[in-house]
Amino acid sequence: MITPTLPAIALATAGPTIPPTSEIQKIRQVIQEKVSKKLQQISQGETDPKKAITATIIKIQNNTLIFDTPSLIKKATVDDTTIYIGLKQNKIKFSDLKTGQEILAIGFLDENQQLTIRRLILTSKKSYQNPNLIIFGQIVDISTSSPVFVIIPYSNKNSQYQIKYVANKTEFLSKIGQKIILKSIKKGQKVAVVATADPLSRQSLVSIKIITLD
Repeated sequence: MITPTLPAIALATAGPTIPPTSEIQKIRQVIQEKVSKKLQQISQGETDPKKAITATIIKIQNNTLIFDTPSLIKKATVDDTTIYIGLKQNKIKFSDLKTGQEILAIGFLDENQQLTIRRLILTSKKSYQNPNLIIFGQIVDISTSSPVFVIIPYSNKNSQYQIKYVANKTEFLSKIGQKIILKSIKKGQKVAVVATADPLSRQSLVSIKIITLD
């Protein structure tokens, strides 16, 4: 008995060619890696690696500042991208820093919990001695009837803060330390807020500085 030979077209259309198991595993691995990388990018975009501390400089060594601070971060580094802001909101230089000065340091923590300062702002002793809360977040609402912003912090997106601002007391600063006006603050902006407890309300905070980050 002779078995008929199928034409080449019939063989081609009989069904898709299935790669070997090893090839399927490689394809799955590549897809998983791409998905994992994408999720990591999304996660990084939705969280904020920024960190801020108030501290007193007790030692300056090369590009490293050593602090006296209640924070667990006792030292930080600076680089060519660091911006320095003086007490009068003017730009200063690294060489202007001295031991004993109180500062607000805003920067990024690396995987080793090392702080690299991106913005260093000199503060008065009064503001340092009065413990302040530093919040990084996004403005989601601006009241039209009262001097209040609503901010969702990056540290906990299920919570929100009502941030009061006070005329002639709250300082509004751009990301490079320049003074800006209230009208420059917009819904959707990313900001850093230095605030203290509101003695009149447990639901809100009173801002000392509001710094735009974008």
